[in-house]
Amino acid sequence: MRKQITVSVTPVVNQRVTLHDGSPLFGRERYAENGKLVTEFLGVPFAEPPVGQLRFRKPKPKQPWRTPLNATKMPNACMQVSLFFF
Repeated sequence: MRKQITVSVTPVVNQRVTLHDGSPLFGRERYAENGKLVTEFLGVPFAEPPVGQLRFRKPKPKQPWRTPLNATKMPNACMQVSLFFF
């Protein structure tokens, strides 16, 4: 019996945009589940990281950046401690 592999390919087009503060980033176009073409930007930071003096304080707006941010995929998730063992 002959085996067959079928592959579905969705074209991905990177979109470069500049935020109102001048920060550049790349997103991508893809088809949503409803069939509409959308541009998505994943993992765009909205605030400075809560470290040092910012720990347990109100979020501070993210400072503008000059190097284009790759927002075509989600960044690594923060480590979580699980208290449930299976």
